[in-house]
Amino acid sequence: QGCTDSNACNYDNTANFDDGSCIFFEGNSYYIATDGDNTNCGSEDYPFADIIHGIVNQEGIDTIRVAAGEYQIRNLEFTDPFGSRVVIGEDKETTILNGNFEDSNQKDLSSISIEEVTFPKAVS
Repeated sequence: QGCTDSNACNYDNTANFDDGSCIFFEGNSYYIATDGDNTNCGSEDYPFADIIHGIVNQEGIDTIRVAAGEYQIRNLEFTDPFGSRVVIGEDKETTILNGNFEDSNQKDLSSISIEEVTFPKAVS
C-alpha cells in the first residue's frame, strides 16, 4: 500500500496497491536542503540536495529556495538554460555556497540572480 505513481513526489516503488496518498509537485519554486535528495521532486516537503540540480532541472521554475546550510558547488555553472531564475537563500549568515569560484571557467552569473547567500570566496 502506498503511492504507485512514479511521477509523484512520494512514489513508493515497493507499493503494489495505490492508496490515494500520492503528492504531486505544484508551483514555480524548487526547494533545496542539505538533507534533500536529487531523486525528490524539489517541493518544500521533498527538496533537492543540489542547487545546480534545481537550476537545470526543469523549465517553468523561476525561483530556487535554498534552506540554511553549507553547500559544496563543483564546476560552478549558474548559467540558466531556461531564462532568468532567482536563487534565494534562507539567510545570508547561514546559507553558505562553497566552491572553487576563483579557478572556475564556468562562472557566468548573468542569467541568475543570487540573494541571501554567502560565498566564502568572492565570485570573480
